Amino acid sequence: MMRFSFIKSFYVFLVLCVVTGSYAANAQTYDAPQRIELDVDEGKYPYHPRPMGKNGLALLSKSYTKETGTWTVIHYDTAFNQLLKKDISLGIPLVLSAINSDENNFYALLQSATSGKPDVVNTYIINYNVVSRKIDVFSFYCPDKAVINTVCLWGDVFAFSTYSSRAEEHIYLFNTKSLTVEQLYTQKTTPCEFQEACPDTVSNSLWLITKFFESKRQTLFRLTQVDSKGKVIRERDIIANENYYLNSCRMTRIDSSRLLLIGDYLSISKDGGFSTRNNNTGIFTVSIQNSEIQNMLFFEYGLLEGAIGTTNKKNTSDLYNNTYLVTQNDSMIIVVSDFYTPEYVHEVYPDNRSVNTGIWIGTPYLATEAKLVGFRYHTAYFFIFDTFGKLLWYNAFNYNGFMLKRIKELMQAYIEPQTNNTLYYFGFDGKLYSLINNKNDVLQPLSIENIEPLSRFLSVNANMTYQCEHWYDNHFIYYGYQRLYNRYSAGGNSRKNSRYVFYANKLVYK
Repeated sequence: MMRFSFIKSFYVFLVLCVVTGSYAANAQTYDAPQRIELDVDEGKYPYHPRPMGKNGLALLSKSYTKETGTWTVIHYDTAFNQLLKKDISLGIPLVLSAINSDENNFYALLQSATSGKPDVVNTYIINYNVVSRKIDVFSFYCPDKAVINTVCLWGDVFAFSTYSSRAEEHIYLFNTKSLTVEQLYTQKTTPCEFQEACPDTVSNSLWLITKFFESKRQTLFRLTQVDSKGKVIRERDIIANENYYLNSCRMTRIDSSRLLLIGDYLSISKDGGFSTRNNNTGIFTVSIQNSEIQNMLFFEYGLLEGAIGTTNKKNTSDLYNNTYLVTQNDSMIIVVSDFYTPEYVHEVYPDNRSVNTGIWIGTPYLATEAKLVGFRYHTAYFFIFDTFGKLLWYNAFNYNGFMLKRIKELMQAYIEPQTNNTLYYFGFDGKLYSLINNKNDVLQPLSIENIEPLSRFLSVNANMTYQCEHWYDNHFIYYGYQRLYNRYSAGGNSRKNSRYVFYANKLVYK
């Protein structure tokens, strides 16, 4: 059915919906989507998925039948046929701290729920190779009593970063051959913030990008390149002049000799100019060739036309933004910056000063407490850069009013190989939103499609989580958690006739 496919023409979409609806009414058939549904308990979210390109979909889950739990690796092919299901019992209580994958490896890092004794194993890594279908489990002692929040595998080395309750970050390398842990940047005394681990198949190495807070007015990005054994090949520092404070950084490989860095910056030289509440004035790019900086370019958000531009500056004083790279080809790189505001509710409650032995006396005092309820999104800007970091054009996508529970990289993009048409899309509340542009020309206006369950007797009652992303070739995957309701079941008891599932739908763009 067309609602499970991206489409290239709004006119075609309308015609096909009419034809499909007419056929369904006459023939009483249901064209079920290509989808998996796995039952879960209410309020439980045990499955952690990672799309693996043409190697399918991998899941890690945890059962709660025992105190320590059992971790399970599940592997599906691209048609959702189950290839492997393997239980792993590690015998101690563990929490999932980080999960990641490439096209061949699916891995998760688990930590002991308690700090434990020094030099006693407190960290585990489960690594599943989807090609050999072999599972390896590594264990080691991590000396940093902090939460691990990122992990990346390259060759024999897992790189991971930790974050402590004192807001301190550290970066480590774990070697699977020597079973040793090495901390990086021990010679640096300034605080750091880990940005990204970027596998580089061209140079057969891993790049680590870390921000160091050199002073209140200056930051430094250190690019560290390590080989498959964990040996540091080279390091390169990126620093701007005193007019620019660099806030975030991402990296992409352009060709065998060139890298491109993209991130947010704050302009220190302009008083009263546009900046978001999280101190971002715009986007910077750095083109690096053979380890040498070729150019560093800056583009201000205040120059944008529309909702974020200078003409609407009075409406942007409370905006935050989140910038990330979504896709690229041989001629262009697409970067997204989401603009949003945190939203709070003020809970009013009696102050203890008005209480005496449990009895209210006099006029009660009232105190308020602000509680974060979500993030209200306003506008997404898609910035299209050439391979040297020069801005070619940008497109605005206004989706004002959406509320998310947490900040995430919501917007996605896909570039058609032959035409360079760009598909902008995202998943929200069990629906797929998409439009197609060619530079500033809209080829398909905004289309909204429902993500349907396997059975025609079921309807979606609630969407707890949702995510859509590119899978492989022109195929995409939409997954999350839903509550399904059997509207044809006798009795009319909505709770009894409901089931909770983890689901994944396969979509095709054609």
